[in-house]
Amino acid sequence: MMDTYTFRSPYSKFMLGSTIVGMVLMHGAFMACMGGMARSGVGTGRFYTYLLVFVACVSVVLYAFCIQIRKVTLNDVNLVIHRQMGKVRIPLNSITRVEIKDDIAFDLRLWGISFFFGHYGLFYNRKLGRYKAYVKDGDQMLVVHTENRIYVFSCERRDELMTLLQQRIA
Repeated sequence: MMDTYTFRSPYSKFMLGSTIVGMVLMHGAFMACMGGMARSGVGTGRFYTYLLVFVACVSVVLYAFCIQIRKVTLNDVNLVIHRQMGKVRIPLNSITRVEIKDDIAFDLRLWGISFFFGHYGLFYNRKLGRYKAYVKDGDQMLVVHTENRIYVFSCERRDELMTLLQQRIA
């Protein structure tokens, strides 16, 4: 029988606040683009510029929303990062080490988003090198090293999950 443990991944107060501010700013950008398109003639350069900015803003919001972490589950075979859309499965037999991560704010974003629905994407710092991030709470981060990749994610009861992982990979 397979035991499954679930660890939710809520927003920190700071991340929730920055996401709300980001959504208000994006709403302003949406409205400005729609107004600009309405004032410009269809087919003009200005119209297509506003349309391009509008599509870019919508794409950023959808991307950030869809890849945000919802929860983490652990069973006898896999550690699973559940996103709004899709899952990241990490086989337990590929995990080589688990540790706590203290800070992500100053890590280099190679391809990702920060402070809008969380920290997501491909990041880099000198200690870890390149890693994939799925973080909503910078105070509850875990680093999972595998043979091929490094994952950083946040969840409630982080220390409990770290203990369970260390027991299973020992």
